[in-house]
Amino acid sequence: CGVESGLQWLHKSFPLPTTERGRSGLWVEESFNIVSVSRASMKTSPQPQETVVEMSARGSGKPKGLHRSLLNPKSPNPETSQSWVDVAESFGLRTTQPSRDALPNCVIGVNIVANFILALEVVFSSECLVGCALAIAYTLLYYYYGMYLAINMSWNLVSLAVIFPISQGIGMGFKRREQALGEFGNMLGHVRSLWGAVHCWKASVNGSYVRVLDTYEDPEAAQRSIGELFERLFAGLIAYFDVERTGRARQATNIHGREEARLLQETMRKRSHYVGNCFARLQRLVQDLKTHGLPGGEAHRLDQYISKAGVAFDRLTMLKEYRTPQAFRAFARIYILIIGAMYGPYYMYLSRAADGSQDNLGLSISFACAIQIAMSGLFNVMLGLEDPFDRRAKMFTRQLDSVHVAQMMEAMRLQLLQIQDDSEVPWDSGAMEGPWGL
Repeated sequence: CGVESGLQWLHKSFPLPTTERGRSGLWVEESFNIVSVSRASMKTSPQPQETVVEMSARGSGKPKGLHRSLLNPKSPNPETSQSWVDVAESFGLRTTQPSRDALPNCVIGVNIVANFILALEVVFSSECLVGCALAIAYTLLYYYYGMYLAINMSWNLVSLAVIFPISQGIGMGFKRREQALGEFGNMLGHVRSLWGAVHCWKASVNGSYVRVLDTYEDPEAAQRSIGELFERLFAGLIAYFDVERTGRARQATNIHGREEARLLQETMRKRSHYVGNCFARLQRLVQDLKTHGLPGGEAHRLDQYISKAGVAFDRLTMLKEYRTPQAFRAFARIYILIIGAMYGPYYMYLSRAADGSQDNLGLSISFACAIQIAMSGLFNVMLGLEDPFDRRAKMFTRQLDSVHVAQMMEAMRLQLLQIQDDSEVPWDSGAMEGPWGL
């Protein structure tokens, strides 16, 4: 049709309300059966206004279907406006919180104690003990041989040489972790979409539509092979991100570390190629589905899923194999260890009274160790975020803020099994089977 005939759907104007209509405020064209509410009626009517969907559902007498409000649990009309709790429980989804009967009454006190425990685990490491020993040694040397050097010193050097590198390193490490989580979500989302398409999409066979998996001579064997391929992919991902990181100082300077770095890089390369081979097999799976009747456009869509998942994995490999600047970390670590030597005169200044008549060696040592513990704790936090992926840690160590790859893969595996079990059930069959009541 021409432009003039095509504009007939937008020929109605939207004039301002007039006094002849008896309205003052809101105006909506009633030819589309959209409710018009005046400001006067809003002021005089204390009852909450029903939405358009609620009014249409109430008037037509249709069964449930998005007409129940998820808010306003105290609505005077519970038939059409219920809380989200009522709606969720009507579908078998339990909304109660886990019981706290096993917890003590003073939950705040327990959280404070737990925070102290976590802080001690982060702070007290081998490097912290070495730093405290050096701080005590520096303080004793100044106390016995350099008391005359006692002076009040500025802490600008510490903020420039230690605090600034550590704070920047923590920021970069946290950014890497958040980027890794985003790439994992992108990759696993496309893998889940691929799995659902393989189990749900249909092809035309002899004039009727059947699932693509049912076109195989042995659908159960084909389903087992597909499940094994996805299982290989998940196991390969866990194994790759479990490799210890490279780029340590001993590896960069060839002090008993060059061979270690070579072995780690070779291991990461082999496991990365294993995951890449799984993605290549997924592409061949899509081509095999196309030979069993899957339309070319839908096969192209599945190829896009695999391509986007592969790109997300490549980005994750860059985050895994490349670290923050090596000199950045080395600079901060060295200054933390020698800070006691630079600020020994200030520690002696603290140990003396205002008139210089008293000496308090314990105060100087305590302050020196406190500074060392604080610096070492921040440095350990930066190192914990350096490799954002969780791996099998050494004894007596924990990775608090790492991405738990194994748990993530296990959750995805259970979700894929749920999709597989639900793939043969009609979409409007009623209640969904699953552990929704947990």
